Amino acid sequence: MADDGVIIDQWVQEVKDTAVLTVFPTPRLVRSRWGPIFTTAITTFNTLSGLHKLGVTLKEADQPPDSEGFKDGGANIQFDFSGGDTSFKFRGTIHPPDPDKPFSAVLIHGLTRTLTGGGRMLKCFIFVPMFPLANDQREVGDKVKEFIAVHELIHAAGCLKNRDHSTESDPDVFCGDPRSTPQFLPGNTADQDKLSLKPGTQTPRGFIPGVNAPPIKLSVRTAAEIRKRWK
Repeated sequence: MADDGVIIDQWVQEVKDTAVLTVFPTPRLVRSRWGPIFTTAITTFNTLSGLHKLGVTLKEADQPPDSEGFKDGGANIQFDFSGGDTSFKFRGTIHPPDPDKPFSAVLIHGLTRTLTGGGRMLKCFIFVPMFPLANDQREVGDKVKEFIAVHELIHAAGCLKNRDHSTESDPDVFCGDPRSTPQFLPGNTADQDKLSLKPGTQTPRGFIPGVNAPPIKLSVRTAAEIRKRWK
């Protein structure tokens, strides 16, 4: 999920010229269960980028977004978990949560907040849920968490909004409202949890299986949307 609003489809030129986006995981995220998932999600994105020739790769940063500059001295993207508060500070200014977009610590979702200037992307702040729950007794499995993380990294890397989400007819890791609604499929164990991106259908010729994740895949359409922003 991303902030919708003014159409911003490119990062600032000095970032585009590097073909790399730096991503800072907050210290508390690194210490949490999200820490290894973050690392895996970066690797997964870069694998997809190589496969689809997206023109951008992600690199883990050890400094948070710079409070004074656009690129130098700070990460392009910050990655954190949230118990409901999605505020962040930049250039000495607190950016409070959007009251129209409440964030839950337990739902299977994420949020990418953006800072823009001159019609270009300056910084992104990604939030994932602190404890995304499968039910009242346990969290979702790591593969579902990885799906959330990669989804939000695509929002940030591709300057993509919710209106750019993939449709159910062409499902991939970028499926989401309002164009499609992935459904959680609890497994017998957390490792077996999945998301249904496209339900199976019965036709006169037989049953057509649905599309589930994992595996995490990128559609030709989504890849093209990212690629054209990094030319």
